[in-house]
Amino acid sequence: GKSYQSYNGHPDPMTAIAISSDGKKCISASMSCLRFWRLDLDQPLQTKISYSEGPITSGDISEILKFGFVASLQSFKLWSLEEGDLPQEYAIIPAYNMGKVRFNKSSTKIIWLESSTGFWVWDIASKKELYLIPIIDDEIIDNFIIAGDDQSIIAHCMNKPEGKILIYKFKDFDERYHQVHKKNIKPTTIYYPKEGIKLMAAFPNSPNFLTVNFSGTEIRYWDTITQSYEILERNPDGIAFRALSVSSYN
Repeated sequence: GKSYQSYNGHPDPMTAIAISSDGKKCISASMSCLRFWRLDLDQPLQTKISYSEGPITSGDISEILKFGFVASLQSFKLWSLEEGDLPQEYAIIPAYNMGKVRFNKSSTKIIWLESSTGFWVWDIASKKELYLIPIIDDEIIDNFIIAGDDQSIIAHCMNKPEGKILIYKFKDFDERYHQVHKKNIKPTTIYYPKEGIKLMAAFPNSPNFLTVNFSGTEIRYWDTITQSYEILERNPDGIAFRALSVSSYN
């Protein structure tokens, strides 16, 4: 399609970008710097934000537009987007071997993956870690999303040729983590999709989700109540799907 508008300002290749659900704010990151954009102005406001915690690997804006963050392997920095015209630094959270980072849907928690340990759940209001959701020793998780009903983590294991999807319920760990040894804590549900997963997307206000297979030719809708799936789209021409998103618009 036709380009609507272009934005420039990064001195090196970009590694992450996130646009708010109302289309008015954007955070973009390259290996060396972070920029905040307002997209609803005739002359968009561009602000370079200091970040010195190592190469930037991911970025996101919370769905209700309260916060934004960027992350490196060593830490992530959280900004408030509600106070004034520019982002205000809210917290810096140190971490080790950090993988992907996600907001929950209500913007009360941040969940980040430490590849050798599990999912750390961090409370935004208190600026404290709440608990760890450990992963099974032989699992290597390469991607995860937060379910649309805000009740669980949906994760994909990359070291299983047949594919493996794990679902962890937050409530299980809120109640049990300090009483049960981590070796006895298991995912609530496990799916074997018969092929690795390349893309995942949460269904709004629902525990269900969508996936695209590793070859990019099939979209599945997963029903976590019946523990079954339906093929929504299959591309017989072998042209791969490269992006997956679900709108909350009715």
